[in-house]
Amino acid sequence: MSQHDTTTPASDADHPIADFADTVDDALITIVAPIRLHDLKSASRPRHPLLSQPASDEAHRMIAQESLSLGSPASCPESDSGPVNRMSESVGVPGMTLWQIAASLACRLHRGQVRKDTFTPYVAHPFRVAMIVSNIFVEKDQTVAAAALLHDAIEDTPADRDEIAEKVSPEVAGIVCELTKDMRLPEDQREQKFLDDLSKASWQARLIKMADVYDNLCDAPTEAMRFKAVRKAREVLQIAGSDHPSLAIAGAVLQDLIDSVDPDGDERCA
Repeated sequence: MSQHDTTTPASDADHPIADFADTVDDALITIVAPIRLHDLKSASRPRHPLLSQPASDEAHRMIAQESLSLGSPASCPESDSGPVNRMSESVGVPGMTLWQIAASLACRLHRGQVRKDTFTPYVAHPFRVAMIVSNIFVEKDQTVAAAALLHDAIEDTPADRDEIAEKVSPEVAGIVCELTKDMRLPEDQREQKFLDDLSKASWQARLIKMADVYDNLCDAPTEAMRFKAVRKAREVLQIAGSDHPSLAIAGAVLQDLIDSVDPDGDERCA
């Protein structure tokens, strides 16, 4: 979900490692109140700063159950191609993970863009989305984290699928494409087509989109924008499904957030 004023991104050659580090520091400073994984494992029920009540028993149960399985190689789900990629695995340069490569690319691509508050670097949003996927939705697949970091890259920057496939991975590029709206269409048609396509997308794309609307709801600077974000969140929640454990967790937590912001379900716009 785009929320920025766009300026022309600079080329990769203009961004040395030191500049990237500064950009990451700026982004992380703006991230919502830190959420520690051990909070999800503790006996206390998880709470988000925007939630007036603790998370529901169902959300807490699913988070606790999923958290107990983290860190155990034997508990990693298997696929036809073997165990899923975890964030500790290296890709390319020794010690460099897929999500680290994606983080570097996201900072370069979104350089110069800001959120609607006019001063927060836009890259804070994809970083928060990736952290929501990992820390709140408790999904540790590094491919999902990398795609979350780049989920707006094709839609909002000059990057295309080929660039992401080459610099990160074809799988990440495919997920990002599923999260990209067709900007050639009129807005009403574009939004409806995106939702239709999302309902048939991979579980990874649907999970990232739930994290996207979660963050946009948390980050809405005005009441009117907050209730617009509620409507978007409800639309995504309705089609996201629960055919993967992380989707079930995400759906319960997102529903809690929606209910706390709009307890009467009237989606007022002030």
